Amino acid sequence: MGEKFFTAGIGIILGVIIAAGIFFGPRLLAKVNPTQDNPLSPLASPTPAPVSVISLDNRPVVITSLSDGQIVREKTVEVSGKTSPGIAVTLTTSADEQFTKSDNDGNFSGKLKIDEGENTVVAAVTDGRGTLQIDRKQIILEVSE
Repeated sequence: MGEKFFTAGIGIILGVIIAAGIFFGPRLLAKVNPTQDNPLSPLASPTPAPVSVISLDNRPVVITSLSDGQIVREKTVEVSGKTSPGIAVTLTTSADEQFTKSDNDGNFSGKLKIDEGENTVVAAVTDGRGTLQIDRKQIILEVSE
């Protein structure tokens, strides 16, 4: 019985300490920050230099090896296409995902597994401004028995 009270007491003490830290912590840290009141402090961070952003030519991603409604007979398809040069490309189906990179001419390719029946093949890229661009092709896997 004494052990239960001891364990409960430790739990209550730890709970109070954690609650106090959450409540008072931000107030105490605001007083400790030496750069807040003195911008000339040696700990103050310098003004960051402007960042130059490499501009992509913003070509959309396009799957060129497949067409909508295409019927395929193999459980693996070659997916190729074009986008901006040197950009990461994510290729996906419901059965597979592959990461690749476009070459200096913007060409990319990869092999993906697909399920029997209708499949959506997606190629996705994010341009230099963080905009997601995608291309989708609906294909159908018909397996001959």
